[in-house]
Amino acid sequence: MAALLTAKTEDEVRKTTVGQLRKDYNKLADIYTKLIEGKYMYCHCCGKFKSNYTFYESENYASGFFPICKDCLLKIAEQRKEDRDPANETKESVQKVLQMMDLPYNDALYESCRKKCADKTSERAYGAPFTVMLTQLKTLPQWRNKTWKDSDFGYTNETENGILEDTKKNKQIIKAGKKRFGSGYTIEELYWLENEYQDWIARYPCGSKGQEVLFRQLCCQELEQDQMRLAGKNTKDIAHSIQETMSSLGIKPSQSNVDAMIDSLSFGQLIDRWEHEKPIPKPDPELEDIDKIGMLIDVFFKGHLAKSLGIKSGFSHLYDKFMSKYTVHKPERNDEEQESLFNKIFGSKVDEEINGDP
Repeated sequence: MAALLTAKTEDEVRKTTVGQLRKDYNKLADIYTKLIEGKYMYCHCCGKFKSNYTFYESENYASGFFPICKDCLLKIAEQRKEDRDPANETKESVQKVLQMMDLPYNDALYESCRKKCADKTSERAYGAPFTVMLTQLKTLPQWRNKTWKDSDFGYTNETENGILEDTKKNKQIIKAGKKRFGSGYTIEELYWLENEYQDWIARYPCGSKGQEVLFRQLCCQELEQDQMRLAGKNTKDIAHSIQETMSSLGIKPSQSNVDAMIDSLSFGQLIDRWEHEKPIPKPDPELEDIDKIGMLIDVFFKGHLAKSLGIKSGFSHLYDKFMSKYTVHKPERNDEEQESLFNKIFGSKVDEEINGDP
């Protein structure tokens, strides 16, 4: 680490010999030259000047190095605030660092590095899985020119994290989660947060901006609680915060009065709830269409419409069959039957008068 010189006071300059001033000047000039040449870099995490070999090379920056030193990146990956804190490296923390550096994450490679570091029988002592993986990403040719978008998280089928294979639906969920919760989360966390948010608003009304903010805050608190529990930390404070958020939303278990819930639900939510809990049963066969309203609709609406449009279908046939009962047809008789009927009604005398017979 480079120790930058501080300016001397006037009294210190008076007391310093010319030879000592010459040495201090040469030392200052050497540090300044190294800064100009890029041999000393400033870490934007710890705020210290360090030699450039303590930084990872990166073509994304004009200096040619990633602006956070190796030690700070390792602390982020191991989730340590102080040097004495125990390491808690996870896939999610490694993914955060690689995303910052725009480097690809490969689940198979990380598992290989993790097993290699856990092998106590190996003759070679390895460091953290993160540093081993990062060294391979920087040196092996197959990872050259690869970026974060080339990551392989190992999702083929449904996994224990609940992520399915890379489908269009999952991409939309992750995109919506990133838009709602912002950056700084891994893909698994965004997927979980968005699904949890949708689950909450499907169960409880969310009709205002304030409720959206509280539900979003509740999801983040749940995720933080799970992470703290996995890390073996005390979750008492975060659990209390969750209870307060639920109380603000009026959805605490002690507040779940059935009548109050029904009053707060919209008509559409009530229908959805009734259809899932106690749907309308199908009627008994003997009670189906007692007033024949269904048959009348089929005949006089669907059948008449099909008949008017000249569409031959079951409804038009049903319409013809039904209307035939109320249709009057002109009787068809031959000439002899008509003459016999005429004589019976008017008699043959009228027929003779018409023909001119005396």
